[in-house]
Amino acid sequence: MFESSDAPQQKRDQLDGAAENTPLLHHDHQGPHVPSPRLDPLPFRLKRPGWDSMGFNGIESVSHRADGILRVTERGVTLEWAEVQTVEEVSLDRVGTDVIELPPEWLELPSERIAGVWLVGGWWSPCLDLRACEMEDLEGVPGVRGVTLSLRIHRRDRALASAIAQAIASRIEARQTAG
Repeated sequence: MFESSDAPQQKRDQLDGAAENTPLLHHDHQGPHVPSPRLDPLPFRLKRPGWDSMGFNGIESVSHRADGILRVTERGVTLEWAEVQTVEEVSLDRVGTDVIELPPEWLELPSERIAGVWLVGGWWSPCLDLRACEMEDLEGVPGVRGVTLSLRIHRRDRALASAIAQAIASRIEARQTAG
């Protein structure tokens, strides 16, 4: 039930060891070898519109859901997601629901291709909006609107999303001041 008297020292030693394994992000504008905290992956959901159709063959409703994670890397960000398509059908010969799991996909977006990042939506519907430099940068990502991709996040992940937004914004600022 209770920890031994040397348990706090063991925990400090474990934390010290973990700090040694933390990768360093180098930002020229902050001076040499300024350590940045390691950022955990950010889970997100992508919103993609579905559609409904009604005709002589019956009624069909198609919806999409894509869940994924965003990782901050030394080169930029990596988005990984898996999409699920749900098809509900009512016709004279069939009533049913088909769930189609599409293969996982990913996209690496280098820092120099990111034009901006913002945490929006407040407490009720927080989103991390990622803006690319050109439309081709986000080609193939479900739910992209022009050059902006809105990543819906859980309320509990707002602090992590804010830290990620700040890290990406500092890279953008460093790129703009250097060039």
